[in-house]
Parts: sequence; structure tokens; C-alpha cells
Amino acid sequence: MGIEPFLAAMDEHPDFDIIIAGRTYDPAPYAAFCLHRGISDLGIGYHMGKILECGAQCAVPKSREVLATVRQDSLEITPLDPAARCTALSVAAHTLYEKSRPDYHYGPDGMLDLTQATYVELSDGRSVRVQGSKFQRSTVESKWTVKLEGARRNGYHR
Repeated sequence: MGIEPFLAAMDEHPDFDIIIAGRTYDPAPYAAFCLHRGISDLGIGYHMGKILECGAQCAVPKSREVLATVRQDSLEITPLDPAARCTALSVAAHTLYEKSRPDYHYGPDGMLDLTQATYVELSDGRSVRVQGSKFQRSTVESKWTVKLEGARRNGYHR
């Protein structure tokens, strides 16, 4: 599922602490929270979600927790482990992995376009500012798309 069920739950229960959900597009809860808190640029929300879904795997060395500071035109990623730091390369590499085409990330209600995204290391030596991500809503007749995951046997070895 995409952002809509999360937005409905947040709107219905604005004092929520936790939302329990089933299978979802991994960045959707983060993007929905951004919208709920007044960040209208879904490019920022979805890009943040893509990075945060794996915690501080975008840090060097990889660690457990990361903090995202979100603004109307950018987001900043900072690892919470004092021994870790984020670099432009580590954040960009984490954003682009696990995709058949790393600059376009398709989700249930559109596409995150990273062709203009920039990653700038900040003066604290630990944080990275991300800007330029764009979200394009789906233009198909049905505004919903479904991602099916599956596998088939390609052979076996005895």
C-alpha cells in the first residue's frame, strides 16, 4: 500500500504514537508523515523514506539509528552513533541500491525521480543534505499500481 491509508490513520488520530500496518511500500509511512506534518514535496518525503527504511545503513561505518531533519526543500541525514558519519557517497549509494534502474523508483502511486538529486556533505563532518528529488504522480487511468514480488524455479542442483 502507499501513503493514503497512513494519511487516513494520521488524520483520524492526530495524537498517534504508533501505526501498525501490513505490507506496504517501504518509504510510504515516512512520506505520509512528512505530508501530515506539512512537508508537501513528496520527492523529499519518499527520498527520506528510501534512506531511513534501513536505519543507518547509509552511514560509515554502518550503524543502527539515523536522524532525518526535513525541510520544505531538502532533508539532512545524520547518524546517531557518534563514531559514524554519513558521506555524500554513502547516502547516494544507499539510495540507489536494490533497483533495476537506480534513478527511478516506482511505487504504488507514482515514481521518485532521482536524476536531479544532489548529496552535499555538511560542515559538521557527519551529515549530508539531500535535495532535488522529484515525485511524479501516476498518470495511468487507475491511479494505483501494485508491486508483485515473487520467484520461480530456475533450476536446481542435487
